[in-house]
Amino acid sequence: MQHLKNTMSNRWQMTAAILLAAIPVSCVFNLMKINSLAIILVVAFSLVVGWGSRKNIKLDFFKLSYLLYFAVIVSALIHTSNFSLELKNIESKLSLLILPFAFALLPFKSVYIRQLVLLFTTLAVLVSSIICLIFAGMYWTKTGDTSHFFYHEFLTPLKHHAVFYSIFVFISLMFFLIETPFINSIQWLKKIKWGIILYLLLLLFVLSSKMVIVISFLLLPAIYLKRNDWKRWWWIPASLLVVAIVGLSYKNSISSRFHDLLDTNFTMLKSDVIGKGEYLNGLEFRLLQWRNTYEILNNKEAWWFGLTFSETNKTLYEQYDALQLYGENTATGKTGYYLYDTHNQFLQTTLEYGILGLLLLLLIYIAIVRLAVLQKDKLLFCLAVIFITFSFTDTILERQYGMVLFVFLPLLLQSAHFTPKSKTESEG
Repeated sequence: MQHLKNTMSNRWQMTAAILLAAIPVSCVFNLMKINSLAIILVVAFSLVVGWGSRKNIKLDFFKLSYLLYFAVIVSALIHTSNFSLELKNIESKLSLLILPFAFALLPFKSVYIRQLVLLFTTLAVLVSSIICLIFAGMYWTKTGDTSHFFYHEFLTPLKHHAVFYSIFVFISLMFFLIETPFINSIQWLKKIKWGIILYLLLLLFVLSSKMVIVISFLLLPAIYLKRNDWKRWWWIPASLLVVAIVGLSYKNSISSRFHDLLDTNFTMLKSDVIGKGEYLNGLEFRLLQWRNTYEILNNKEAWWFGLTFSETNKTLYEQYDALQLYGENTATGKTGYYLYDTHNQFLQTTLEYGILGLLLLLLIYIAIVRLAVLQKDKLLFCLAVIFITFSFTDTILERQYGMVLFVFLPLLLQSAHFTPKSKTESEG
């Protein structure tokens, strides 16, 4: 009888692992309809297997931080001028509400589930990137153009965003480096482990996300070499640094993205009129948004509660008009800056929900860092670093796969963290 119970439990756990893995895997392939279905199935599964023990469920500080942030999003309904658009925004942020409850209900805390989900995610990254590499090669043989080997063009077959995709690559890389006992327990994977690690490193450069490349170079030695003899392995970070310096010294598709930052015109950002023909590099545009955010909140007297989601982008476009930034060009069909948000989650949240919303967003980051420290979870700490940094350069919560990165992955790592005590479980 006990053997039968164990068999059933293992089957339920494997089912949970497959359903959970479907969420990040569908994001890697940019299959958002399947992603939505996977989230619904996970919630339904958690209700089925965990409803009986619901009385024992306690929402911890970490999960509660997500719920509080969702509450401030809902509160915008009170003073919005566009009720339907606000409801649509709430619908897109439902993961902040339902995923914490789903993980609270799930009775399985197996490290093996966590590792399987991360392994499936890594395999999805490998398969999807190889598909993109094949398409880039076919395009190059026909046209002689190498642009499809880099940045957004590389992900044309997936219609994905290079920076978001590179974060999945970053997570896969850290998973292989940090949870090596699990990787080494799979013989065929152990044999090609270093080949996969090198491939993922190369992929980061191909995707050309400045932020992810810099964070990776800073974290790799600190995370991996901490448990090795620095005197023996000092050449690894040294080699990475030399490769980076040499690579950036020569003009190529990757280095040009870094060199572009050197031309930043800080004086222009103080002008009352930027000019329709003026090009703004990534840093200039993001710095300008700090000024825009301050001026909008000051003029609208909306510091505490913000403008709501429905009013924020509309007000930003008015600000772009005032600065005479490049807008819609009917001749070319280009929209210019007129579909751009702040490209900064902290600024976007402050515009939408004021200082109250910003404080609750910061509460989530504090909860993630606190959890990583308490659990001594290196992978969760890496996630915290990349999320905090990324929030200064983009709006992670404004895309569905950003929501998965921000909500699902930390909850997954919390549900079954990797510690020395759980080593025997991971081997089972």
